[in-house]
Amino acid sequence: MGSAKRVCVAAMLIWVAAVSFCVGQTVRGKPTPHVPTATELLDKYAQTQDKLKSFILKSEDEFTAEHDLRFLPNQGERRRGGGGYLGEVRSDGTRHYRSEKLWEKRRAYLPATKSAAQSDPRYNSYLWDGKRVFQYQRSNETAANDRLFLTPEAHEEARGEHIISTNRSHVLLGYFDDTFDRAPYNFRRIDNELKQAARLEVLQAAEPVRGSQCYVIVAQTAESRYKLWIDPQHSFHIARAEITRGGRGVKFGNREEISLHTYLKNVHFEKFGDVWMPVEADWGYQTKFINNGFSRADYHHKIVEFTLSPDHKLLRSFETDEIRKGTNVLIIGDRGGSYTWQDGKVVDEDGRVVDVDKLIKAESEKVKKP
Repeated sequence: MGSAKRVCVAAMLIWVAAVSFCVGQTVRGKPTPHVPTATELLDKYAQTQDKLKSFILKSEDEFTAEHDLRFLPNQGERRRGGGGYLGEVRSDGTRHYRSEKLWEKRRAYLPATKSAAQSDPRYNSYLWDGKRVFQYQRSNETAANDRLFLTPEAHEEARGEHIISTNRSHVLLGYFDDTFDRAPYNFRRIDNELKQAARLEVLQAAEPVRGSQCYVIVAQTAESRYKLWIDPQHSFHIARAEITRGGRGVKFGNREEISLHTYLKNVHFEKFGDVWMPVEADWGYQTKFINNGFSRADYHHKIVEFTLSPDHKLLRSFETDEIRKGTNVLIIGDRGGSYTWQDGKVVDEDGRVVDVDKLIKAESEKVKKP
């Protein structure tokens, strides 16, 4: 009997060893999936953005916000509110335009609802035509109440990338609040920002985001820590993001800010031609300041119309047609002249057309003279 048991046990051990050997061979024979490097993923992301350079989009969002800035002058109370924006963005990769309408419940001088904002004639727009910047404030009264701030080509601040990088859809286009370029006011696209990171790597294990297996990039720059979920099923767009600026061991130049946390989640994609585009998401931020100050906001943003590679020339996307005749004009760099907009040109008080670039060059020469 004991001999029979020993034979059975030996047979079982041989069977287990054989099965283990076969399983081990199967596992060892299975090829390890390739995990792209962070640089490769950022290059894929950049290639997608290159396909989306020329477009027109219309968007809307709603937000809730709260802040306590009593450590600053003239900020006497903690405030809370909500509202939204209606926006339009046009770009051909070089020239940019955006317009915005704000509605907010607690400010009596603004429309209180989205429908009220849609019928309200007031809005702000920004145009970079490749040479000059036009910042136009459309009033709800006559053109004499409109304002145009014109930055001529000759002025050192005549540049337009901030128009695309700070529009209402900027997070979906890859521009986050932590990539702030403080001079001048502008955001750098996140792939360009991260290529300068001291730490940049991809986690070995993919993570699911809304049904897609995403690569996870972790990075750290001099000011910020990043965690990005890159979605290979949707043209390598960012499906989720967690970004923190400031905190222990991280330097930041704003003496009043302690930290800034930004998030992006619940991203929904739609396909246009052969490329996917993020068209809806939740995003927000929370900033901590000195003396227990804070500011936070949460947005639900949606692109309601998107046209890829439109005929900008036919649509006159980057012309000044919207600026009304009789609008007051302030020329950036000029010292106190009085100008108005007439038939697409700037004129002085006597109705003479003004060469704004020549004017600014002359003002610059005055400043240079001792």
